[in-house]
Amino acid sequence: MHLEDKRQLFHASLGALLALVYYFLKPPWVTFSLLFILELIIFTLHYHYPLSLLSFLFGHLERKENLHKFPGLASLAFMLGCALATALYSNPIATASILILSLGDSSATFFGRRGSHPLFGRKTWEGLIAGIFFSTLAAQFIVPFFPALVASVITMTVETLDPRCILGIDDNLVIPVLSGAVLTLFL
Repeated sequence: MHLEDKRQLFHASLGALLALVYYFLKPPWVTFSLLFILELIIFTLHYHYPLSLLSFLFGHLERKENLHKFPGLASLAFMLGCALATALYSNPIATASILILSLGDSSATFFGRRGSHPLFGRKTWEGLIAGIFFSTLAAQFIVPFFPALVASVITMTVETLDPRCILGIDDNLVIPVLSGAVLTLFL
């Protein structure tokens, strides 16, 4: 399996698990903030004193260009995006936002890499359509279909424009905050 496919499978699985745990167990929003801080401490320790489990995970899941800069940076951004969503929005909206992040972003990358119809930079129509489809599919189990669709269309379109290139902000931060804002307007 290609490295990027492994990354996206991990991204989608972990995100869906976190969303379901948050939705059903309803922990206080500070839980995700504490998880982010714990992850930051562990990754910082690993940077100075390599931990074998993290070395194994990074070796199998981290992009090569990030291994020597700051391994796990995307994971930290993902957890911070989840923490922001849970701090800013109600349980259903935060849960749907985390699902849009985890399943929409992952499927956009997975299918977009295989696409042949360019849209913007390395982004493809196939990735955009897959991101909208899978994020809507997941979010509509938590919020009504139409708001899930609108949030997915807007969020995946912004993701396609690549906020990292335009604003210098990781899409793992932009997607849950933006989708939560859109859902809040429609619910």
